[in-house]
Amino acid sequence: MGTLAAGEAKSDGAGGSGPYAVPEGDAAELLKFVGGLLRIDPDTPEEDATHRAKFRPALQEAAQRIMPLEKEPGSEAYRVARFVLLSNRVHWVAQATADEQRKVVADVEDYVRENLEDGHPSQAAKLAKVTAEALSLAGRWDLAADASEAFFKLLEKSDDAGASDMAQTMAAKAEELSAMVKELPPCDNAEVLPQGRVAPLDLEKKFNWRSVDVSDGDFHGNGIAELPKGEPTLGGVKFRTSDKMLQLGCTDQAAPAAISGIPVNRKIARLYFLLAAQYAHPSRVSEGDKVGAYKMHYRDGSDESMPLMFGQHLRDWWIFDEGKPITRGRVVWTGANPASERQSRSIRLYMATWENPHPEREVTHLDFVGIPDGRVAPFCFAISAEEVAE
Repeated sequence: MGTLAAGEAKSDGAGGSGPYAVPEGDAAELLKFVGGLLRIDPDTPEEDATHRAKFRPALQEAAQRIMPLEKEPGSEAYRVARFVLLSNRVHWVAQATADEQRKVVADVEDYVRENLEDGHPSQAAKLAKVTAEALSLAGRWDLAADASEAFFKLLEKSDDAGASDMAQTMAAKAEELSAMVKELPPCDNAEVLPQGRVAPLDLEKKFNWRSVDVSDGDFHGNGIAELPKGEPTLGGVKFRTSDKMLQLGCTDQAAPAAISGIPVNRKIARLYFLLAAQYAHPSRVSEGDKVGAYKMHYRDGSDESMPLMFGQHLRDWWIFDEGKPITRGRVVWTGANPASERQSRSIRLYMATWENPHPEREVTHLDFVGIPDGRVAPFCFAISAEEVAE
């Protein structure tokens, strides 16, 4: 939906001070800082982009500092810090491995159970609902169904009317998601975690698009400011991310048809791609349609290609489909932006994996190739190589 803004990335202007700089004080000062973060209301697109990039990391750091300082579990500071840490894990659940996602669900179950026993049913019900929704948007319909069923069984025991109503919502959601899972095509997306050294590729000289939109147009704010920058681990794979990306064109996007000569220069077992597409609404593209490709070139002059198939490797970056899974990859990041929030939508990025059929050969470079006159514009944030052990 809409377009990401072209051009060079700009600094958000934030330094080591200001409202996102976590203090070194005691638990009371840190709790006050958390309250201040929650009251920040950005006025401009630039401020909004900064807030989305810095808000949750600052909350996380403050909560982590509170925990060893506050020994009384019943204190306000301890309860706030614990909730922040758990709710952030829920918010970032798409970035976790499958085992980590199951651990998040188990920890939320414990939290819900404890809060029901301690007389905080509203907090328990709210987090249960948010957890199921986050898993669904991350394409984990199976785990979201199981979690919804588990939350229903906990919440239905409560005497609180709100919790009881949420229990029924959870029961209905579990049934709905279970039915949706049965309608999915066979999937070949078993989690493949790196076994060797992972080296993010340097894409800096090939980036051609800015991913953080600070415009004031009709679709202002339609960027990906919330994506962690640096070398985050997403889905168990380390990537190198910034506020730029590789963007291919289509009939509605004035961008290159191909980006060639992306350097690799190593023997690799796999390549991991952090990607999605624009203009890939289900009304414009069908399951199994080819929307692009990666072409890998070996030192000996040979090459191999990986076609990018809609519904297999990627979908649109805007979530129009309740987080419908893909069959040969997975969502590894979800978030939002001002434009998507105005339409009550979330956004997402996928990880697709290429298994090198010739790991004994050195890969010199690769090309990111679109479809001539295509209706879909794929983009790529990062590529990481799993090197072959010598």
